Amino acid sequence: MEGHEQPQISELDFTERARDFFYNAVDDPYFRGQDVQIIYDTLCSGLHLISFGEYLRRYIYEKAGMTESFQDVPVNRYQEIIQLEFADRHCPCSFTPGTARLKNLSKNWLTQQTVNRSVVLILGFGLGMSVEDVNTFLTKACQEYKLDPKDPREVLCWYCYRNGLNFYQYEALMEKYRENAPGAVTDDQNSTVMLRSRMNDIRNEAELMEYLRSLRTRDGQSRKSVSANEALRSIYKKAQREVAGIFNCIEEDKAAHRVEWMREKLERNDRLYDYEKNGLLKKEAEHRIYQPEEITPADLESVILSAVPKGKTGNLLPMKVSSLNGQFQGRRLSRQRLTDLLDGTAAITRYDLITLFFFVFSQHLDDFPGIRHRYAAFISEMNRILDRCSMDPLYIANPYECFILMCMLSDDPLGTYADVWEMSFQEAGSD
Repeated sequence: MEGHEQPQISELDFTERARDFFYNAVDDPYFRGQDVQIIYDTLCSGLHLISFGEYLRRYIYEKAGMTESFQDVPVNRYQEIIQLEFADRHCPCSFTPGTARLKNLSKNWLTQQTVNRSVVLILGFGLGMSVEDVNTFLTKACQEYKLDPKDPREVLCWYCYRNGLNFYQYEALMEKYRENAPGAVTDDQNSTVMLRSRMNDIRNEAELMEYLRSLRTRDGQSRKSVSANEALRSIYKKAQREVAGIFNCIEEDKAAHRVEWMREKLERNDRLYDYEKNGLLKKEAEHRIYQPEEITPADLESVILSAVPKGKTGNLLPMKVSSLNGQFQGRRLSRQRLTDLLDGTAAITRYDLITLFFFVFSQHLDDFPGIRHRYAAFISEMNRILDRCSMDPLYIANPYECFILMCMLSDDPLGTYADVWEMSFQEAGSD
């Protein structure tokens, strides 16, 4: 990591600013011995969760060719630009009719931490965005997945963005789609990557409608993407095996200590025969053997978040009492979160996948000849998983992802991860 220079960085370049903080931390000559403190200080002083509003303001700032300081442009000026752009394109402020006014909605968009996907899709029409612009907002500003090739509405939006069609042309295509009969179900329905390739080959409206027909099941309902769900369950099974292995090692150590204690006790006992002593030792050596399928979300929580303090009820202390709540908001993989993900009652995020894979990867550090090799391997494999789920690669401007990467460059990634979490609650308590 050495040799990184510190050029003048624009206030608009969120990625480079975060990268600068990252390298200042991991290139610190004291990083190996003080990694926890350095990572914690970097998260507190240098990194913040970039809001959707910041991304939207930057997009308009650059598109309008503004020259004054980015921080000095008032929100109402951005509002005026959004209203003019929407009016020029005769675009409504929502996909569904309502009483909300664009003036009020635009202020919310420009100031909110996050928004739902529908806001990004309507902004795509109102601001005349390209497919690349919309995908960037979805993946970086919302930390979600790209336009979904399995969602009919998003496929129609994609087609319109790519071909410069307006909102009313989108509505006409949507109406035509609704009138179509269900099509055949093909074997590649669950492959997002394959469907994305097919979607990108669409050349005209006829091919668009044929593609949309293939997305429907025989009852006429559209299929949803399952790539993230498949990835989560696959990593979860690996995590179960790792935790079972950890628990079994603990049980073996406990049994070994019991045997040693019993051996010392029996050596002073002349009343028992040797075969009786051996029988007692054998009994003390017995211990529980955990099977991977026995491991629960609560067990995962006890390992991954081992250093997060708990309240009187046995539950983790709420994030609001952590000094890193702003940076890690919604990123904690608790037992309740894992349970909801496995039950399908919560939407899987990139952070769920990253945290779970980080844990699994952290148990195989000896597979790599050095820290740099394992760091590169982690990034490569994690990005492959994210790509399969139509999500962007690891993004250093996201504080939590930057945190994970800094941990991966420490001697003990999982231990460092746990210690930083613990410090965040200790520091909040001292404040």
